[in-house]
Amino acid sequence: MIKKIGQQVIIGMLFALVFAFPTTIFAHTQLETSSPKEGETVTTELKDVSLQFNTNIEKLSSFKIIHESKQEVPLDQTTIEGKTMTRHIMDGTALENGTYTIEWRIVGKDGHPIEGKYDFIVDIKAKEPVTETNANDPEIADQEGVSEPEETPEVTSETASGNQANTESDINQTEKNNIWIYFVVGIVIILIIAGVGRGMTRRKK
Repeated sequence: MIKKIGQQVIIGMLFALVFAFPTTIFAHTQLETSSPKEGETVTTELKDVSLQFNTNIEKLSSFKIIHESKQEVPLDQTTIEGKTMTRHIMDGTALENGTYTIEWRIVGKDGHPIEGKYDFIVDIKAKEPVTETNANDPEIADQEGVSEPEETPEVTSETASGNQANTESDINQTEKNNIWIYFVVGIVIILIIAGVGRGMTRRKK
């Protein structure tokens, strides 16, 4: 009888341990989701990081972000709302490309401290410089502002000879015009002298 009671007690204790052990495991708080997620590649500027657990977490919970170079990212104070824990990346801090590790430490609803970590990647492409219009481009503006030199007509021997012939023709024409002028003036002078001579002759008579 005593043996049977002892066996029943042992069996009962074993059942209690079997059912109590997984209950204790599943009662512990676990990370459900996060932003950024584990293994995610971030391609835009990251400002906030949040972790959400399967139960409410205590105020003593927090986390930190560490770059692959072992440099810790500066963060603001931890904000906890129920199951979610959030931290803001300090203003003016730009995350370099590379792998980052989030190390979190929380106090769950059961009062047990729990730790964990996961990685994510930052891969932000460098911004291309903004190109202005061609009118505002100094190099293009300089090229447009410089006008092409006017072509100087090429002086050849034929052109020079033609110019010389034109000059000689103008001189000859001028000389001819002068001869005619002299001729007319001479005739006028002769007529005047002849008229004066006739007048004197008549007076003598």
